[in-house]
Amino acid sequence: KGLEFENVFLAGWDEGLFPHQKSLEEKGTKALEEERRLAYVGITRGKKNVVISFAKRRFIHGTWNFSQPSRFLSELPQENIISNENIFQEEESFIVDQDEYEDNLKNPNRLLFKNKKILENSESYESEYKFKIGDEIFHEKYGYGVIKYIVDDKYEIVFDKLSKTKVVLENFIKHA
Repeated sequence: KGLEFENVFLAGWDEGLFPHQKSLEEKGTKALEEERRLAYVGITRGKKNVVISFAKRRFIHGTWNFSQPSRFLSELPQENIISNENIFQEEESFIVDQDEYEDNLKNPNRLLFKNKKILENSESYESEYKFKIGDEIFHEKYGYGVIKYIVDDKYEIVFDKLSKTKVVLENFIKHA
């Protein structure tokens, strides 16, 4: 039957994600049956354990959406299922500060710079780096830009062609 593994992890078993919303909206059952077949293939790859997970809520297009487990889970034989559905429900360590989370989503590259010493002026540690803040550079893919921050060998650059900054390694840029 193909590749098998001791442990198989199947993530994203949320209704609307798996099966996908388009399959649910399609007339007839062909698309839904194909996804059911894929579920079977995934499950049968596990020799010893198969772990299936789903999210109770997802952050999609800027808003939190509650989700339901996939209909395929209810089709599995209950005697073979060990459920840990409530394992993280009360853990405070899993609570996210929504404002901080949304800020990071707006500019995920900033996560690379969090809790690091950021060079914010051109006189700081100039000798350590090939480039300095304010230098005009060129990147093969993104074109011309100006260095805004430096952390380790990573440069946050404002590119002329883009509406957002990009984090780039030193060896991918050259002086303009």
